[in-house]
Amino acid sequence: MQVLYLDSIDVGFLNISHDTFPRIRHFTAEIMKTMIMADTIPGKLEARGFEFGKSQFREKSTVCYSWATNLQPPSGAPSSSTTVGLWELASSFPRILGVHPVVCF
Repeated sequence: MQVLYLDSIDVGFLNISHDTFPRIRHFTAEIMKTMIMADTIPGKLEARGFEFGKSQFREKSTVCYSWATNLQPPSGAPSSSTTVGLWELASSFPRILGVHPVVCF
């Protein structure tokens, strides 16, 4: 899920081209750490740690995933809100993959 999230957001020059597979081979620990820091909202420390979601969705023409062709902001959400959209996307994967979702609290 982390690779899919990082592979779907626009982190500028850190974006990895979507022209080679499997996607995970591009995500070393160092690259992931750098991308996570690029998506961290500065000064937003919460009880559970940093807040993420600074980045926007990548342009759908640059994404290799089929869901990107139908990508739209969630209804009622500001166009700058990616956290809600990414959550809705991620929460739809169990249904798409035909597996039972795991809920962690």
